[in-house]
Amino acid sequence: MPLASLQDILAATEPASALAIGTQAAAALNALRSTQPQITLHTLPHDTATAELSSLGVHDLALVSDLARSTHARGGILLAQLRDLYARRVLVLLAPADAEIWSHQDMIGHGFSRVSEWKRQDPQSELYRFDIADYKTTPDWLNSRYWAHPELFDKHRW
Repeated sequence: MPLASLQDILAATEPASALAIGTQAAAALNALRSTQPQITLHTLPHDTATAELSSLGVHDLALVSDLARSTHARGGILLAQLRDLYARRVLVLLAPADAEIWSHQDMIGHGFSRVSEWKRQDPQSELYRFDIADYKTTPDWLNSRYWAHPELFDKHRW
């Protein structure tokens, strides 16, 4: 696993709280916690993660690895719950075993974008990210200059 590069990416997020799901995720976040001891860290196993998420609340960062340990449907539910309810940023580390089940298109379909790809490492890995802060930039046309005309509010009835 490309732990050094992953550590740089994790350190750049500067989370106050983190959630690890999977063995590689737990190892990476424990290494980060050794350099940033103020981080509140929770670790969950894959088999009970979806049931236990609600009791932990919202985290600044969730790191998921070993997605092949659960079915594609359960993994999709887990990623959707993390993305929508329980984490401000979600990182998913896909190892070769995970990539057999989870394709690049699956990750894009869940709203993730590829951050890094380590093809020369053994094993090869990919890192995907979802961050609501930069998920979609607001288009220029979506502002009051184009659709709200307060001067016409009393003249026309739509």
